[in-house]
Amino acid sequence: MSKKKAEKQPIASTLRTLTKGKCTAFKLHRLASVKNTCSYLSLSEGMQFSTHINRTDKVIEVTRTR
Repeated sequence: MSKKKAEKQPIASTLRTLTKGKCTAFKLHRLASVKNTCSYLSLSEGMQFSTHINRTDKVIEVTRTR
């Protein structure tokens, strides 16, 4: 899996364009927004995501699983 550095990027459009098996990262202070967006995309578009909090780098990593 390739990981992307956390940088200022839009959450919804980034997650929509994420292909299956790929990973991206967002800064940890955006945790609530990222989790809500993952849930919304799961319900509305059938996408499924897995998240992991990396406290060392202070990011939330999101991987698309379906």
